[in-house]
Amino acid sequence: MRYFYPLLFLLFVPCLLQAQASAYLQDGKFPMRAGTLISTNLVSLMEPDGGFSIAVERRMSLRWAMVVEGTLITYSTGSMPTPFAAFRIRPEVRHYFKGRVGKYKGFVGLELLYKQVSNDEEALSAHPGLPGQELPVPVRYTRERRSAGAAMKVGMQLYFDRQKRVLFEMYAGLGLKYRWLDDGGVVIGGLQQVKRGDFFAYNNDYKSGIRPNVPIGVKVGVRLGK
Repeated sequence: MRYFYPLLFLLFVPCLLQAQASAYLQDGKFPMRAGTLISTNLVSLMEPDGGFSIAVERRMSLRWAMVVEGTLITYSTGSMPTPFAAFRIRPEVRHYFKGRVGKYKGFVGLELLYKQVSNDEEALSAHPGLPGQELPVPVRYTRERRSAGAAMKVGMQLYFDRQKRVLFEMYAGLGLKYRWLDDGGVVIGGLQQVKRGDFFAYNNDYKSGIRPNVPIGVKVGVRLGK
């Protein structure tokens, strides 16, 4: 019996949202037409860990939408600029608000983040020798960086044409993320660099820690559906 009401709620909410969206369509009040929006973020091509991205947005009602953006990271600013197993995913819950002209163009959103980048690096490592005579030698190793966080965003979505098929979107946000760094046990400069854990590390690129999360986007895309 204790699961009855939660299950009823989960079944009721999607039906309510669908009915609300249908009512808006019949009255001609739906802000940006029904359908699925497919877009790409141009900013992701210029980021330090960058690559092609694709986002899918589904408008559930007049004010609410779900967005999922995935990025295939194809380059990195590391010393060896070819990453592998590199990707980023950003799910988002978005709330559109009514503007002065009665259209729902502006939005605020809560975005989550997970990013993983693994790439080869090269550094000088202390080579065992006579006491006090360790020689630095170049070594290659795999460096793995993982980030998880959240951010609040604000932005605007517009259309280029009267049929509302081609869209333009821009947004910016602010939040926090935690980054884990693992160099696989390589000894660099005589210091072991394994899963270093300074929790509040900020400006040190060689430590795990909390950092700002600043999502910025300029998107272009299309709307699918009637």
